[in-house]
Amino acid sequence: IALFFPLLLPGIVIAGGSALLIAGSLILGRLHRYVPMEKAWFGTFIVFLVLLQFYIGTAVFPALNPVKTPEVTSRQIAQLLPEDQPIVYYGINGEIISLYAGRQGQRLDEISVLMTALEKAGKGVLVFSMNDLDLLKPYVKDIGKVETFTLGRKNLAWVAFTMPGECPK
Repeated sequence: IALFFPLLLPGIVIAGGSALLIAGSLILGRLHRYVPMEKAWFGTFIVFLVLLQFYIGTAVFPALNPVKTPEVTSRQIAQLLPEDQPIVYYGINGEIISLYAGRQGQRLDEISVLMTALEKAGKGVLVFSMNDLDLLKPYVKDIGKVETFTLGRKNLAWVAFTMPGECPK
């Protein structure tokens, strides 16, 4: 069952949307028998298009929220950080994380700049891509436990840090 779970949501979405489109087609076909198609087609088409959009907005998008948004991670980060302290991002754009956490973000792309910012902050949260874990490991191994999470297809990690006196350069 776990193998097929990732296919469950798309299957439900496709089935629901397909049912709406099939129902619209059947109604258009039946309606054509009684009313000339050029008069009824456009209005019926618009009604089913609106229904399809309503279905997508009320069923599809909310079902995708846990997959595409960092709700849990952002709540954890928000609990750790004061409101005036930014989340530090290494090599990634983290606007969605900042939005859900209600904190500003600061993107840094160089290790030396990152280490200076971490030492200046003293404590905070660092978010980075798992692709950069080997590069950052010498710097983050002593400053906190690395937590991993996914954001869509991205594998990311975050660490709540308290800087020790000395960090490797």
